[in-house]
Amino acid sequence: MKKKLMIAAAVCLLAGCGKQDQGSSGSGIACRYVNYYDYSLPVPETEAADNTYFEKTFFAGDSRMGSLFLYSDLKDSGAEIHYAESLSLWRIYDMKAEDTDASLYDLMLKTDRKYLYILIGINEVRSKDFSSWKKEAGSLIDEIREKHPGIVIYLMQSYRPRNITGLEGDQIKTQVDLLNQAIAELAAEKHVYFMNPESALMDDTGAVRSDYVWDGLHLNVDGTKAFSEYIRTHAAKEEEYVKEICD
Repeated sequence: MKKKLMIAAAVCLLAGCGKQDQGSSGSGIACRYVNYYDYSLPVPETEAADNTYFEKTFFAGDSRMGSLFLYSDLKDSGAEIHYAESLSLWRIYDMKAEDTDASLYDLMLKTDRKYLYILIGINEVRSKDFSSWKKEAGSLIDEIREKHPGIVIYLMQSYRPRNITGLEGDQIKTQVDLLNQAIAELAAEKHVYFMNPESALMDDTGAVRSDYVWDGLHLNVDGTKAFSEYIRTHAAKEEEYVKEICD
């Protein structure tokens, strides 16, 4: 952890994110902002975000995001939510969102919202190797950041479905774990947030609660309510981990 903090401070200095402050004595005091957040860990629990946060928030994803679109109160709080059925990462560039004539890729590039939540990967969960998936997702993040330098990105890990076509019990766990590992590694490499909603949705077996899904995968009204509450109470606050250090 200490090594990570030193690296973060060095990156910050090299990027010119420090500033000079003149002390009361008139002597120059060098000040800089240091990011102490550990991007290798999921976003911790926070105070619940209010509507002003969601008025600046954009959600994009596969059919699981459709539950937030259909049942969540986040839209009433001001969030913009889009999804595409049977979406894979490689089709995010051309598949139209269910409620528009634009692709999720175009919608993400055109948004002027500050916070972007991305939920994808369940349709690639049968993959034997997620290295190419992670590389493609990394390129997507780079493109979004190039278009929106100040955007704050959250990658959302997958809760474990109770059933999914082509996979049995232990296989589901293994494949979802591999997907979530790729997401966590990508978040650490790209310095973006990632969220793990399992604590809010799983039963004692580690799978999503049976009363939270209507088909073993997609959240119902109760499941969406629990998911929405998790999102509200896991919104990273920059002021808590970006500190001004003056020498």
